[in-house]
Amino acid sequence: MKMISTLCGLGSWRPQVLQRFATRRMYIFIYCIIGVIHGMLFSYFSTILSTIEKKFGLKSQEIAWVYSGNEISQAFFLFALPFMGIIRKRTLFMGVSIILSGVGVTICGIPHFFEVEPSYPSLRHKNYLCLEESSPSTCLTDSPEDISLSSSKWLGICLIFFGIFLHGIGSSFYNSFGIPYIDDNSDKAKSPISLSFVFAAKMAGPFFGSVFASLFLKLNEYPEKNYEMLGFDEKDERWIGAWWLGFFILGPILIVVAPLLILFPEELPRSDGEKSNNKESEFAVETPETASEWWEHTKSLVSRLLTNKIYIFNLCSSIAFLFGFVGFITFLPKFITFNFRKSSSSSGLSSGATNFISSTIGIMTSGWVISRYKLKARSLAMWCVFSDVVGIFFFTAVVFIGCKSINFLPPCETDCYCTDSDFLPICSLNGAQQFVSPCYAGCTSSFLHDEGKTIYENCSCIDTLEFTDISNMSISKNIGGDGINGYCEDESCGSQFLIFISLMGIFGILGSSTRIPNLIISLRAIHPKDKASALTLSVSLLSLFAFLPATVVFGYIIDKTCAVWKTQECTNEEASCLVYDNSSMRLYSGIFMCVFILIQSVFDLLVWYYSKDLIVFDNQEEEELAEKKPHVVQNDSNTRVSQVEHL
Repeated sequence: MKMISTLCGLGSWRPQVLQRFATRRMYIFIYCIIGVIHGMLFSYFSTILSTIEKKFGLKSQEIAWVYSGNEISQAFFLFALPFMGIIRKRTLFMGVSIILSGVGVTICGIPHFFEVEPSYPSLRHKNYLCLEESSPSTCLTDSPEDISLSSSKWLGICLIFFGIFLHGIGSSFYNSFGIPYIDDNSDKAKSPISLSFVFAAKMAGPFFGSVFASLFLKLNEYPEKNYEMLGFDEKDERWIGAWWLGFFILGPILIVVAPLLILFPEELPRSDGEKSNNKESEFAVETPETASEWWEHTKSLVSRLLTNKIYIFNLCSSIAFLFGFVGFITFLPKFITFNFRKSSSSSGLSSGATNFISSTIGIMTSGWVISRYKLKARSLAMWCVFSDVVGIFFFTAVVFIGCKSINFLPPCETDCYCTDSDFLPICSLNGAQQFVSPCYAGCTSSFLHDEGKTIYENCSCIDTLEFTDISNMSISKNIGGDGINGYCEDESCGSQFLIFISLMGIFGILGSSTRIPNLIISLRAIHPKDKASALTLSVSLLSLFAFLPATVVFGYIIDKTCAVWKTQECTNEEASCLVYDNSSMRLYSGIFMCVFILIQSVFDLLVWYYSKDLIVFDNQEEEELAEKKPHVVQNDSNTRVSQVEHL
């Protein structure tokens, strides 16, 4: 038998000076700070994804497995389900696990220091030009240098996976304990607006994470080097940004802030007249002591959750949506990079800013509306259905929005000794001809322009265009033109990108506005003592059936649209993808999303059907009873009381 404490501190150390901080506002403030960092990490990982692919020579499906460490650790969290409902000091478990998360994040940046800094003069002067004689091969079978390079590569990948795995442990406790703690320490009328602040903070995180990643990706992997040393800038295919730098900032912040959560009490003291959602507050808590009691407790818990139709259908709806959406949002910066010809830094920033603005508007507005008008469960569920319908229209439109696919011209010279591993796209100065490399274009010389662009000269495969009469565009054509590194510009890309961002913003507002209704329905549909266990089950099942397979499946879909693979110079094995078929990428992505949103809408309709008697706010129960006739109330009173107790 144990009484619940409402004093700040740890163990017997509970000084009076700390008690002024034992408030819901202070807890939400610290919880939101950690939520911002977690959100930053999600978008940071997403933005640097294509850079890590390029750095370690990974395919999209392979990098998805590396990133799955977070979901694997959360899936293992399912084994803690029997213990979740009886843990009193939830803030202690949150704080310790988030410290572990911070350590994991810091580990993700360590692989950068395993590699020897490349020779930048050799990179700058690497010969991509047309040569009359082939260069001597530098490939040695099983050379010590190659073995060392391969070992450091796989060690780095394993460290990133392990760091993400540790980060997933902190995320599990953060969500499973943090949300119920807020709901238990708020009355039902204030809970939606409190949760909206939390979700808004978590949505702000991805924006700041995108800003961080964009700034760091503009720096070279070795920040002291600039384009004058390299001979190219971030728009060049050879550029690798400082992907590792953010881990050594975000990880230590988590380690410093997380201990503050440990000091919060098991339950926050309440002001006069304020009701708590925690039905067990102020009461002694009985915990099972024998193996048979544990077994009966677990069976009863699992039975209550699995037979709760609203909870299960709502969970299935989330699994269906996230199975389609998580892969898309994870690869969104890459989607923008290749479909709209944006750099990795600018694509991450634009997607992060759009998500932040739209999600903040949607979440804050929905939280205020729900609290202000005390909406019923069926109204909340129907709004989710409406959002599903809009989502299907949005992803249908995505199929038709984007730049044209890049068409590379074949080499016209057979005596240049070009290799497929040398990928350095160049475009003719007139913007009409695109080649895989200067060698494929037959270029024999080059020079570095003042703005960091490389100009290639005497290219036998590029036409020289000279306009003799601008009015009627009469042209004289000579062979041996010039080219510039990069892709040819597509004038329609700018307008297509604006349309895509606008539609994504509209869908973001509607989609994010369903997060509070979805969570409120789940919290009200289950017994108060089962909240932590229900969220633990949700986190584990979502990780197992949505987050984990979604990124891998979507990565497989992205790989299937690859048009040009980077090959290893000595082995000719496929590594990362260099160019995608944009039309196929949009088509497969759109169909994939529409199918799973359609499945989601079916489960949302079932939630709407079964939530007709679900009570969201305390006054709704009184209003419904008052509307019934006296004899109906008398006959049905026992049933209604039992329902309320169950909820």
